[in-house]
Amino acid sequence: MLQTAIKLNCIDNIVLGLAKRTGILRYQTGFLLLYIDTLPSSVTALLSMIMTVNSSQKLWMYDTTLRDGTQREGLSVSLEDKLRIARRLDELGIPFIEGGWPGANPKDVQLFWQLQEQPLKQAQIVPFCSPRRPNQAASSEPMLQAILAASTLWVTIFGKSWDLHVTEGLKTSLAENLEMIRDTVE
Repeated sequence: MLQTAIKLNCIDNIVLGLAKRTGILRYQTGFLLLYIDTLPSSVTALLSMIMTVNSSQKLWMYDTTLRDGTQREGLSVSLEDKLRIARRLDELGIPFIEGGWPGANPKDVQLFWQLQEQPLKQAQIVPFCSPRRPNQAASSEPMLQAILAASTLWVTIFGKSWDLHVTEGLKTSLAENLEMIRDTVE
């Protein structure tokens, strides 16, 4: 399963219409993200059309295969598998590859270490993490220290956006949730 987020600037109206009809479009302040869980032929055709309709515009892909794509039940990938997949995605020209969560998974720590020693040719490897925990300082959060130790130019931080997830899942206030995100980013 290949999962990809695509950032498109100034997308052509024809492609925008197709993306809306396929149900894979999400709009977010100033750019479009297409979230693709699988690549059926209709999506492959859409991506081909995007690349050819506006060939003068840049297409940025953010691949999540190494993290989200490996969370399937019964699927286990070795460090060598992850390195081989990352190098293949790099050869394909994918500019951003989400490498996993170094603070939560020892195999991901090793992946980032290996890629510091033998960097990819053009792709940026990106660690994934959540904001700091409620009522903690980001500077003392061990999981975030591991993200910084990955020594990357980019980091993906996911935060809770639904009130229910904040109040019931995190057991904190909406204001503290926003502070957690702000503190983590700074």
